[in-house]
Amino acid sequence: LDIKITGMLSDLDNRYDAWAPDNNEDLHTYSDRQGYDSQRLSAVSVRSSFRYDSGHKILSISSKSRSSMEHSYDGDWGNVQFWEDEPYSWDSYYYGDYLPYDYYDKTSRDRETTSHELRLLSPDRGEKYYSYALGLYHKSLVESDQMSGWIFNGDVDQFDGEFNISNLALYGKVDVLFDRGLGVDLSARGEIVSLDYAATSLKDLDYDGAYDTSYTSSVDDMMNMLLGLKGAIYYDITESDRVFTSVSRGYKAGGVNQNPFISDENKHYDPEQNISFELGYKSFKEKSSYQATFFYMLRENLQVSVSAQQDPGNPGSFYYFTSNAASGHNYGAEYERSQVFLDDKLKLTSSIGYLRTWIDRYEFYIDNGTSVVRGNRAQSQSPEFSYSMIAEIHPSESITISIDYSFKDKYFFSDSHDHRSDAYHLLNLSAEYKINSASISLWGKNVTDTRYAVRGFYFGLEPNNFEDKLYLQWGDPIHFGASLRYDF
Repeated sequence: LDIKITGMLSDLDNRYDAWAPDNNEDLHTYSDRQGYDSQRLSAVSVRSSFRYDSGHKILSISSKSRSSMEHSYDGDWGNVQFWEDEPYSWDSYYYGDYLPYDYYDKTSRDRETTSHELRLLSPDRGEKYYSYALGLYHKSLVESDQMSGWIFNGDVDQFDGEFNISNLALYGKVDVLFDRGLGVDLSARGEIVSLDYAATSLKDLDYDGAYDTSYTSSVDDMMNMLLGLKGAIYYDITESDRVFTSVSRGYKAGGVNQNPFISDENKHYDPEQNISFELGYKSFKEKSSYQATFFYMLRENLQVSVSAQQDPGNPGSFYYFTSNAASGHNYGAEYERSQVFLDDKLKLTSSIGYLRTWIDRYEFYIDNGTSVVRGNRAQSQSPEFSYSMIAEIHPSESITISIDYSFKDKYFFSDSHDHRSDAYHLLNLSAEYKINSASISLWGKNVTDTRYAVRGFYFGLEPNNFEDKLYLQWGDPIHFGASLRYDF
């Protein structure tokens, strides 16, 4: 009998201020209200297992977590003086009323998650020609959300939503090894995802100090019946070399878009299904290893993240929601190699990836009934080429120096517009010193201080014309740090 109990407390007091109307590369912002991207989390898990004399093993995993999160930011990314100055010249006293161009958005979330899993595992393969696993999984998630601020152009002061999501899954896996190194690996997972959702938005306080309820919405027992399957065949050419191929069917569950002004057609999105094919070869030896994989994926009812702006003069009314495209596909290849040189004093690891994606033409509707046609191009956040090279140098048993150099190709920022990022390279360095049970490491990330965009929004922010423009969020600049670790 083996029991492991894990507890965790974390308090992430992260501040959030990442955008500037002029996209300057000096990382200078003009916000006058502090944003946050914070989380407080408490969690516990109990993992217990019992192995019978026959070698069979029962494994039980239970966990529970509670978290409180806040995501807030200065919605106009500026301050009153910034917008009143040239070139914007916003008139805060228009018609004699003081109406500064000033927005602030805040979303608070309280989430409670409970999960239980029970597995039956076969004895270790040893000289046997098969192994198997059977499992039952259940998860319950309750999340209460509260959004406030000027996100809805003053029509709504506060918006409350609650999700109640339940996952129940049964899964199984069997691996059979035949003579002469030929094996078959089969697995299946059936899952039921049910979702209840309710929302209420509140207008300004009325004359008696009470809120007027302006919007209610509910989704009862939205249920997804999902099935995942995988079949793989492998052949061990030698004890360290294997060729394999597989066919699998995967899924993403459907859900609800949370926004009081979203159209009825966009309130829900459906599950996505995909079929994947893989062909690969891998070799693992004492001082060298490599693996190459070719893949092709067909995606049906593809889930995409699209955006709309309810009011051109209100940046807070710009929001993202999930929609379904007709179909698409991904294909590509991955290669990774690792080798040790100079009597284990140098280890080189390199990887390269090639990815091509496509979304067929699809249509969705935004709030005013306007039809938007997208697709007929590559998927967002999908760089065509990427590679990395890592060198680990061991001058002595206690010192490790690491050099990490990576490249990412250009890609579309979003499925909602056709703007792309630029390709970029990053260089990270680190050095670690170990003595007995302690270690100290010094590290530097993006040591060349490269400016690279990780997100790109396209909408109307700048008065007085509020023309659509691309706004960039830059990745982390050069930064250094130290870590101290002691094991006892």
